[in-house]
Amino acid sequence: MSIMKTTAEISEWRMEHPGKMLDLSGTDLSGANLRKADFRGEDFRGANFRKADLRGADFQEANLQKANFQEANLRKANFQESNLQEVDFRDADLREVDFRNANLRDADLRSANLQEADLRGTELVKITLCNATIDGAKVFGFDVGGPGWILCALTDVEWDCIKEMRSGGRVPTAQLYKPTVR
Repeated sequence: MSIMKTTAEISEWRMEHPGKMLDLSGTDLSGANLRKADFRGEDFRGANFRKADLRGADFQEANLQKANFQEANLRKANFQESNLQEVDFRDADLREVDFRNANLRDADLRSANLQEADLRGTELVKITLCNATIDGAKVFGFDVGGPGWILCALTDVEWDCIKEMRSGGRVPTAQLYKPTVR
């Protein structure tokens, strides 16, 4: 199968192959324009989406383990119940992304913009948030910056350099419940 780099090409392939699932594991889709693409339940393990335009794309229940979304525009994308283990989201635009009930274990979110992202029910273990903007993000029903949200939501997170929070600064150590700094 040739590499599809636009939403139209994917839609055309789906019309020609009704009922079949895409297996794009390991595929290089860097720089692709895939706005509002429907990737629900697809296999993208190890795929490269670096600098891709994926605004409004639907990845619900997709397997994206070890995928690269570095510098990608994912604003308003849907990752509900997706496998995002070891995914690279460095410098990605993740504003208003729906991560509800996704697995973000070992994800790299350095310098990512997570403003207004919905992370409720998400597995946030051993993630890296260095220089990330998380203002207004929702975690387990709490808005980031609200009291107590860290105690029940995040473990083994690198906290030393989070960029912005509604509280206007660093997370007090007392709230961290002994975080592990890598």
